[in-house]
Amino acid sequence: TVTGIAFGAGIIILILFRRFTRKTKEYSLQITKEDERFQGGVIEFMQSYKYLKATSRFSKINQYLERIVMKSTDLRFKMGMIGSFIGVSPEPIAVILVALFIYVEVAVLGKELALIAVLILLFYRTLMRVVTLQSSWQKFFGCSGALKVIPEAMEEAVRTHEQTGTGKKASIEQGIQFENVSFIYDSQPVLSLMN
Repeated sequence: TVTGIAFGAGIIILILFRRFTRKTKEYSLQITKEDERFQGGVIEFMQSYKYLKATSRFSKINQYLERIVMKSTDLRFKMGMIGSFIGVSPEPIAVILVALFIYVEVAVLGKELALIAVLILLFYRTLMRVVTLQSSWQKFFGCSGALKVIPEAMEEAVRTHEQTGTGKKASIEQGIQFENVSFIYDSQPVLSLMN
C-alpha cells in the first residue's frame, strides 16, 4: 500500500504541475524570441549609429529596445514566480501527503504509529525526490525555448541562403563604351560630354 500511495502521490504531483510546465515552456520560447529581437535591435543600432545620430532618431530605437526589455523582464518575472512556487511547494505538499498517509494507515487500516514510522520516513523521502524531479524538469523547460529556436534559425538560414556562383559572368571582350558622359562633383563639372 505504501508504494501505491507514493506512486499515486507522485502522479498527482506531476499532473498538478503540468500547467506550470506548459507555461514555463511558453515563457521560455517568448523570452528567447524577445532576446533575439533585442539583439537584432542592438545590431541595427550599431550599424545605423551615424544615421541615427545625424537624424536625431535615437529616441525611436531607444523606445523600441525599452519595450523589448520590459516584455522580456515581465516574462522572466513570471517564469521566476513559477520556479519559486515549485521551489517552495515540496515541503507543504509532502507534509500534507504524509499526514494523509498517517491517517490512512492509523485511522482507516488500524495500524500502530510506531510500526509505520520507518515507512513514513521512506514515504517522505520518496515524495521529496518526486517533487525535486519536478523542479529539475521545470528548470529544463525554462531553457527549452532556445532548443526550439535553434533548429528554426538553422532552417531559415538554409532557406534564405544566398546563391552564389551560378550566374553567368558578363564578358567585356569588345570593351566598354561611354557616350556623352558628364559628371558633376560638389557643384563643379568634372567631366563634360565625354565619349
